[in-house]
Amino acid sequence: LHSIGEYPLFYNPLYYPELYPEPFEDADALSRWLNRFLRSHVASCPLHRIPCLHDIQAIVDDERSTF
Repeated sequence: LHSIGEYPLFYNPLYYPELYPEPFEDADALSRWLNRFLRSHVASCPLHRIPCLHDIQAIVDDERSTF
């Protein structure tokens, strides 16, 4: 048996909204769905483990303020 989780691109509500009407019921539902998947992506994508330039600048600014 195959699960939908094994094929996320093909069973993604953005690609097949007719199969998943719940995220599109209203703006709040869509916002919750997008935020949940954004957090999941950030947690699992190795590119997001590299600090962004603005994060590095914040670290530098914090270090300067402690001296």
